[in-house]
Amino acid sequence: MADKKIDISAVAAGPYVSLPPRQSWMCQKVAQAFNLDTVFESNKEIEQYFIDNLGKIDAFLTKLDTPPRLFFFYQQKTPGQGKKEIFCSTGENTKLEGKCVYFVRDVSNHKPVKTTVANDNDVLCGEVNSNILHSMVATLSEVYTPFLKSKDEWGSIKEDKTRKVFLNETGKFADTIKRKITNLRGDVELYTPTAMADPIEQKPNAYEVACKEHKIVSSFRGVVDGWCKDVYAYIKSTDGVDAAQIAASGGAGALVPVSSIDRKTGVGAAAAHVAQQAAAAYEPGPEVEIEYWSRRLLTLISITEQLKTKNNRVVTGVLKQYVSIVLTSAF
Repeated sequence: MADKKIDISAVAAGPYVSLPPRQSWMCQKVAQAFNLDTVFESNKEIEQYFIDNLGKIDAFLTKLDTPPRLFFFYQQKTPGQGKKEIFCSTGENTKLEGKCVYFVRDVSNHKPVKTTVANDNDVLCGEVNSNILHSMVATLSEVYTPFLKSKDEWGSIKEDKTRKVFLNETGKFADTIKRKITNLRGDVELYTPTAMADPIEQKPNAYEVACKEHKIVSSFRGVVDGWCKDVYAYIKSTDGVDAAQIAASGGAGALVPVSSIDRKTGVGAAAAHVAQQAAAAYEPGPEVEIEYWSRRLLTLISITEQLKTKNNRVVTGVLKQYVSIVLTSAF
C-alpha cells in the first residue's frame, strides 16, 4: 500500500492564532527551542514579540533584496547587562552566548515566501549553538568518518584510492579545526572576581557607591594588579612555541609552550626531556612561526574579550570611579 501523502500546507499553524500561518510556525519553533512556555506566563507574551516585529520578519519572508536569513536569540542584548529577552537579527553584530534559532529563505526560485502557508521547503529552520566548531569536529570524527569507512560502496566512486584520499583529507580538516579551537582559548586566563563583583550593577551610580567601600576597592586593585602581571609576563615571554613541543606532538599541532606543560597539562619533567631530545632532529619551518604569532595575537584578543565580561567591567568601572573621586578631591 502506498504511503498517504500529507499536504503540509494544511498543517495547523499552532497556538499563535493572531499571526499569519508562516509567522505562527516561526514563533512556535522559537518558543520550542528556548522552552519559552516555561519562561512566560502565556503564549500571548511570546506572540506579542512577533506582532511587534512583524515588519522585520515580513521583510525577511517577502522582500527579495533583504538577507535570506534571520536569527532569533534569547539572551542579554548586551552581555552582562539587563535580563534575557527575545530579539532577532541577521547575525552580523550579535555575539552568540548560548544558542540561536535560524531561518533561511530559499532564494533559488526568486519569489517571495507565501505567508499563508505554515510550513514548506521555502524556509528552512534549525539551531546553532556557541560550540559550533566542537560540534563540527565531533560530527566529522564520530559520525561521518566511521560511517564512510564502514561502507564498501560509495555510489559512483569506485576506486579505493579515491576513497582513501577523501578520508585522509577529511581527517586533516578535522585536525585543523581542533588546532584552531585550541588557539581560540589563548594562553592567559584572567582571574574574574565573583563574590564582590556579582552584586554590583553596571551603572555609574552603583560604581560610585561601591568605590566608597575600602574593602571592595582594595580587592579590585589586587585583581587588576594580577591582570597586569599576567599580561606583562606573557608579553615578555620568549619561549613561546618550542620546537621540542612541536616535534613531540607530531608537527605544528598542539602549540603549547614547553614552560607551561607542567602548569597546564600536568605532563612531568621526563616527558619534557623526551620532547627536548626529539627536537634535536626537528627544524621548524615558516608554518610554525606563523602559527606561533597567530596564537600570541589570539591570546591578546582573548584577554580583551575577558575584560569585557560583566564582572571584569565592574572591576574597572569601580576603580575608574574611585580614581575620578580621588583626583577631584585633590584638585
